[in-house]
Amino acid sequence: ARQEMEHQSWVLNLLLATGAAPPAFDTAPMPMELPVGGPALLQPFSRASLLRFIAQERPDHLDDPAGPCQAPSDLQQALAALEATDPGFGTPDASAIYDHYVQVYDDLVDVELHDGPVVLPPDQQQGTQVVPDPVYGVMGGTVESFEDALAAVDQVVLEGEGGSSATLWWGLDDATRRGAIQHGIPPDGPPPPTTMAADRSHYCRLVELWPLVSSGTVTVPVLDVPTNPALPNRESEAAVLPPMQVITHPFSVQLVALAEAAYGILLDALRITYSATGLDPMDADAIHWTAYFQSMTMVIRPLLMVTARLPRDTSGGPARAGMTFRAVGRYEGAFDGTCDDARRDIVTRLRSLSATFGALVGDGSALPQDTTDRPVVLRLLDGLRHDLLRIGENLAVDSSTPLGG
Repeated sequence: ARQEMEHQSWVLNLLLATGAAPPAFDTAPMPMELPVGGPALLQPFSRASLLRFIAQERPDHLDDPAGPCQAPSDLQQALAALEATDPGFGTPDASAIYDHYVQVYDDLVDVELHDGPVVLPPDQQQGTQVVPDPVYGVMGGTVESFEDALAAVDQVVLEGEGGSSATLWWGLDDATRRGAIQHGIPPDGPPPPTTMAADRSHYCRLVELWPLVSSGTVTVPVLDVPTNPALPNRESEAAVLPPMQVITHPFSVQLVALAEAAYGILLDALRITYSATGLDPMDADAIHWTAYFQSMTMVIRPLLMVTARLPRDTSGGPARAGMTFRAVGRYEGAFDGTCDDARRDIVTRLRSLSATFGALVGDGSALPQDTTDRPVVLRLLDGLRHDLLRIGENLAVDSSTPLGG
């Protein structure tokens, strides 16, 4: 998760630096078809989903597919069986995603060599590059040069599949590499922005989990959360239509709907972070901190914990609700300048959301009795109500208490 946040930062800064597109944080309802590699589904963590993630991240295009973390024989057999029965792996296909990285890398070089600088001057970029606060060890950075642009793509590949950070560089033909060297790239390729051992890649970390999950040392899933959860009458909104599991418990339906509104606020806050220009440095820091840390840690994570413990229906059985990761109520105005109108809209939504949480939970008696870890859920919900107001203060246009005060 930490590395994925870092990847998001690099990719968004690369989009801004090259003028490819201003970050919009638009997302289709889950499950959805990705632009590259196939469908993205919501699945509980299990042996089957872990196997699909390993298949997705496996570096089958690198010279040494195993790299520093050789897959055990039972994992190799399971991967072979998965590929024989489900070529798409039920998740984005690794080969297509890797091919896309290669194409992006080649395009960056081609633009630099034939059309002028690939990285635009700061005053021509449609937003503000952001480096996430390293609260979780996230090591992002800005893209300020041709070398930075190539290194950003290298970093994403290195942390995903492992292997050498120079894999994409040596995939270029000799003439293209010579041209890139004349534009300032070191002869051995751009060094990655951050150092990381190859055995810390996504792929290697997932392989390390395999024996623990496969042997039963780690019991999964811990809670009976659904695959592709949906609220009633919303199943048809998904961009792809695999089997959906509908949440029907009245209380859970209301709270999951509030979670969808909170997710919409998070995405709008992230968009403000990358879109706002000309902000006072204190305001910029407050918005950055709020979007990257407070919204994710103080809102989305507790909502995941809560919804995974609420009953899915009224049968009294073990089935839990889960979060749909659909963003509703998005701001439809312009994200430009200091984004004051967008910030005011988000603050209004946060205050309304806090009041609705308070009315729904009340004194706690409305929370279903068959909620898993009920006392913990009550504490989380009470904290959410207050934290939503605190985050709203950070985003307020005229806030006198930046960063929470």
